Amino acid sequence: MFVKNFKEISEENKILILEPCQNPEQYYDYDICGPVIESECISADEEERALLREMFGTVYLYYKMKNVFVLLVFVLVATVAAKKGWKLRQRQRCKYDKGAWSECDTTTNTVSRVLTLKSGEEGCRQTQYQTITCDRFERLQAWKVKKVERRRQWQENKQQRQERKQEKKEKKQLVKKQLKKCKYDKEDWSDCDNTTNTVNRVLTLRDGEEE
Repeated sequence: MFVKNFKEISEENKILILEPCQNPEQYYDYDICGPVIESECISADEEERALLREMFGTVYLYYKMKNVFVLLVFVLVATVAAKKGWKLRQRQRCKYDKGAWSECDTTTNTVSRVLTLKSGEEGCRQTQYQTITCDRFERLQAWKVKKVERRRQWQENKQQRQERKQEKKEKKQLVKKQLKKCKYDKEDWSDCDNTTNTVNRVLTLRDGEEE
């Protein structure tokens, strides 16, 4: 079989049986992996073909090792995911009351707290101890403060949006009501006021009650 390119070999992940050129147009160079001049055509020399097999065998070995590496990574990811799933199930079936964090122990640079079992299935520990570094504790506290602030800001913005929406609705209803009982003659629009970038016009009551 005449080999067209190196990519073909690497994609199939196997050693191809290399045959000598069958016609003058099948020129192939095993160093640059592509068509070359007639003088560099692969010959029927067994020694040369053995070198080719050795070279392509190395490629095959590389891809085989690459596949093993990918498999190991997959197994590692699956193991970590399973471990996280087990921890999640443990948290779901064991509920704890969390005590207050201790002061930072400057000797070990850690803070700790006690978790007391509140409810759970058989096998849940009555007490657990949680320990983290002081740096991480400070980051967690700062994150909680930001979270509370963002929540407060969100509530304020929501309230303001609701108030504006209600005000706009009431104003629209008032205008609609006024238009029903009040008829106006509309004058032409004025020229643009460059200072305020506005135009205006006067509406004179034609029919309705004055308010």
